Amino acid sequence: MKTSRKKSFTAKYLAVFELSIVLIVIIVLVVNTFGLRYYYEHQRVKSMEQAYGEIDAAVADKNHKAVSKILDNYSETENISIALYDTYTSVAVFSSERDNEFLLQRLRDRLFGGNTDGAAGAQGAGDGSPDAEGGMTAGQGQKDRVIAANEDYNITATAQALEFVGYCHDDRTMVLMSSPVVGMKNLAQQSTRFLIVVAAAALFIGFVAVIIMTARVSKVAQLELENEKLQHDLEEKERQNEIQREFIANVSHELKTPIALVQGYAEGLSEGLCEDAESRKYYSDVIMDEAVRMNMIVKQLLMLSRIESGTDSLKREVFDFSELVMNTAEQLQILAERRNARVETDVPAGMMALGDEFKIESVVTNYLSNAMNHVEDDGLVRIVLNNSGERIKLRVFNTGCTIPKEEIRHIWDKFYKVDKSHTRTYGGSGIGLSIVRAVMDAHGMPYGVINRADGVEFWMELESAGK
Repeated sequence: MKTSRKKSFTAKYLAVFELSIVLIVIIVLVVNTFGLRYYYEHQRVKSMEQAYGEIDAAVADKNHKAVSKILDNYSETENISIALYDTYTSVAVFSSERDNEFLLQRLRDRLFGGNTDGAAGAQGAGDGSPDAEGGMTAGQGQKDRVIAANEDYNITATAQALEFVGYCHDDRTMVLMSSPVVGMKNLAQQSTRFLIVVAAAALFIGFVAVIIMTARVSKVAQLELENEKLQHDLEEKERQNEIQREFIANVSHELKTPIALVQGYAEGLSEGLCEDAESRKYYSDVIMDEAVRMNMIVKQLLMLSRIESGTDSLKREVFDFSELVMNTAEQLQILAERRNARVETDVPAGMMALGDEFKIESVVTNYLSNAMNHVEDDGLVRIVLNNSGERIKLRVFNTGCTIPKEEIRHIWDKFYKVDKSHTRTYGGSGIGLSIVRAVMDAHGMPYGVINRADGVEFWMELESAGK
């Protein structure tokens, strides 16, 4: 069981870990494949717009040194090639590329669809006519798409690069920028392959790590379980020891009085204290009564011990519950007569129950003798048996004093007596209701006691076996 629990624990956490890794890798791959280029384009557009703003400000101030510095900075840090084109002279005034003609040719291609006539290009660009604006899009292929545009500039995404074409506010300087995206595609592909390799490595390392970790966790968990079991066993042993000490103390207490009486009266007989026959008979009767009481206590204790230990298993069978109740009531009728009490019965004949008849008889005997011993003088004992279909319920009521509320939960304990002096008077041992609890718990059936306005009612239920 421990091995299977450990395997289950390992498999559970391994599955969770591996699934988490796979989900993370899938999300990263999807983002990397479909989102990386758009993110890159967004960052490139922001850089181009920022570069354009700085260039426009420097051109307006006619700060050539600043313009050159801006071009070099963006070329080195952002990989953006920039060229400034004077539309009046058709000359590239600044360029971050060694081959100035590259950017100028890109500019001509975009403006004039591949026309290399610099003058025409300057004239078309300088007047800002609709034809010139149309020329900016005429050379675009089907894959080209405008991703940013306003009255000052136009940013287009081609298959190879992001290209910026705009005009400074001096009405003569055109700005062309280009940033390659082909390298970004390759980077994305390489990144995807790298992530797949990393994911495979992570899964393998994670698998090994989870095996090691769960082995350690399982060992710790196993130690904790064993510690808990040991603690439970120690507590159970202490509880059993306490029960045993209490049991011995209670038995000693219960047997102490009858043994003392037997010893005292026996010594009286042996020493000749009883000179007449009547006194000797009285002494002998006391000894006999106490011997019977001790015998009863021992038998009840043995029966209770067998039931609680499980050595005396139940013999479930169908029996006539009605007959058992009526026979027991007739046998104990003499106890009620001593109190001049009435016994009323409402016990329909032929109610069949399922259970251990011998042990159920001890329950009925305890209930009825308890009621007849505690009924008030000239009182009433009522015995009712009814069948609800699935269960048969026995209720035994007697008029008299009720049980104090704080005492009810203790009356089922061994040797517990609510009225110790009264119990001693009729010879009660304090074990009867403990036997009731043990028998009913063994049957798995409910039982209990209820205080009524004028007395006490004990009840129990058994499984019905039909009428």
